[in-house]
Amino acid sequence: MARDIGMEPDAALFRAVIVKSYANGTSHTVYEGPYDSRGSARARVSFWRNHFGRRRNGDSADGHVERCQPVWEKVPDPASRRQASSGGPALTAAPGTSPPDSAAQLILDAVQTRRGMHGRHAADLLAEHGYVEEAERIRVEVRARHGHLSAKQAAALLTAAP
Repeated sequence: MARDIGMEPDAALFRAVIVKSYANGTSHTVYEGPYDSRGSARARVSFWRNHFGRRRNGDSADGHVERCQPVWEKVPDPASRRQASSGGPALTAAPGTSPPDSAAQLILDAVQTRRGMHGRHAADLLAEHGYVEEAERIRVEVRARHGHLSAKQAAALLTAAP
């Protein structure tokens, strides 16, 4: 959840550290915050101390306030998906072998222009272009892999020996 707590460059943040002790001997530490003032964090410690005190079953809570001054730095922008995926190996025929059949080439051409193409999408594309048997072969493989088949894997499946 986003919060606006007035973050100046040299602002301090506060958090409440609450140790909850239970009658059965266990204890649990929780952290609440961040808060923009010491008093807000201290109020949370007081709340839990009073809340457990009203129970009258042996449970108790205690805590303290911690302070920090964060140092902010710019996070670099992530590489675009097109740049990140372009470094992978290309699915082409090995030297000395026959080039991939036209159904596989159709998929590989589509992968170059589309992002996030699934094996099911590749099968639909093949069916639209008249490659019905190849499309059905990919659909069977998608079902066998419980939906985990990319378009590149589908092209590799078509170029592999039957």
